[in-house]
Amino acid sequence: MGIPALIVEDDDFLAQMLSKVLTDAGYDATVVNDGHAATQSLSLHPAQFVVSDIRMPKLDGIQLLHWCKKNAPDSKVILMTGFSNIMETHEAAEIGAHGFLVKPFKREELLALLDQLGAPPGKCRPAPDTPRTSASPEAPHDSTNVFSEGEGKTGQPGSSPRAAQTDSDFCRLSLEDFVSGKRIPYSVWIRISECRYVKIAHANEEIDLPRIKAYKEKNVVHLYLTKEDFVRYLQQSLTISANLTKSAQISKPKQLHFLKHAGDVLQTHVLIEGVNPESYRAAKNYVKAAMEVVGSRTDLMTLLELLNQHAEFLFAHSLGVALYSVMICQQLGWNSAPTTHTVMLCGLFHDIGMKEIDAGLLGTPRIMLNQQQRSIIESHCARGSDMMSSVQEIPHEIAQVTLQHHENCIGTGYPNFLKKLQISSLSRLIAVADCFCEYAIRNPDHPKGMHAKDAFQQMSQFKKSGLDAQFLAAFEKALFG
Repeated sequence: MGIPALIVEDDDFLAQMLSKVLTDAGYDATVVNDGHAATQSLSLHPAQFVVSDIRMPKLDGIQLLHWCKKNAPDSKVILMTGFSNIMETHEAAEIGAHGFLVKPFKREELLALLDQLGAPPGKCRPAPDTPRTSASPEAPHDSTNVFSEGEGKTGQPGSSPRAAQTDSDFCRLSLEDFVSGKRIPYSVWIRISECRYVKIAHANEEIDLPRIKAYKEKNVVHLYLTKEDFVRYLQQSLTISANLTKSAQISKPKQLHFLKHAGDVLQTHVLIEGVNPESYRAAKNYVKAAMEVVGSRTDLMTLLELLNQHAEFLFAHSLGVALYSVMICQQLGWNSAPTTHTVMLCGLFHDIGMKEIDAGLLGTPRIMLNQQQRSIIESHCARGSDMMSSVQEIPHEIAQVTLQHHENCIGTGYPNFLKKLQISSLSRLIAVADCFCEYAIRNPDHPKGMHAKDAFQQMSQFKKSGLDAQFLAAFEKALFG
């Protein structure tokens, strides 16, 4: 006898297809057509796995899940749902469903999930990278054999579970990025919980407008790519990486060391107490992925390494400005990949001119500096702009932001005393994040840093008139929700 598995599906054709697949794979499959019949079957014949549709007469999948948790706690419940009902999986995840399959799905995806659930228990356990087919591990992949709602139709590739992933493994894209119907050459996922994601589209599958509309009606704002795919997505989408193959190659150990250091700085210096964790997580995941693109450029990575060696607090400050600028960008709904990446790069390199200023001077609290010394430090804007103007294959806005990020809306900034309408919008955005990080992240003027609310209060009290009101309001909402 094989492992007992109960199939609960009111579509007879689909139920029989599922039964055949499980039987061929060695399971002892039983079929019932509704949730009420499932409870009767489980009472008499316990099953290790329950594969159930969500929408059914008499007793639906959510109600059956409740029943199983109380009366058949050893049964592992997998729920099948159509894309229009995907948000019901949030409730199911909270109750304790073990897995999800979004119709249409392939037979090997079902079998891979069953294999995964048969592994030793563990929180956020990784799913298999390569699902097997029902015949054997060596059997060819049948992309047309999918389980769909209705008459067991074959068609477009479906979705597979990857429930064992965590938030740190994914980066989000705005749902609006898919409205045009463009195909993305990577699998697309939806977030169910912090360690449960469900694939809703395979690579190059079009997410059509009815599906987008259904997600919007369920208040879905973002879809997700794995971090690895998101890095590739950025590399394909952005001007900065158009000629990566022409630049000098960076050794893998050196690149990994650079990325590890950046990740450590984000965790130990840039994460400020009191910041909204959801906003911070989304921005951090983006910055970490984007840093892999930056780390592929010898010239850009060298500049950042020099800045870090010159004054480590400046590298932390620059990463902080990059991350909090992305938070503002995401709060404003500026979600296109080129725009977000440009904002991130502007924040990352805004203070690059500081590497040409004497380190002893940079380590001196501003109150201890004389006018001549302050003028030397303020020259970093022009120095940085000249530096970034000479770097090829990067957005031109970076040089402009390095020059203007200390200008302010009332015309008392430096180096050119520009007023609001003369300052680029990106420069005004970066200025808000820069001001926050000057208070919140440890530096010679604030050696202990500040709680997020204290830092924002200082900004509002002493710098508000010079900061862009729209960006300041968006930042407050991103910081505190």
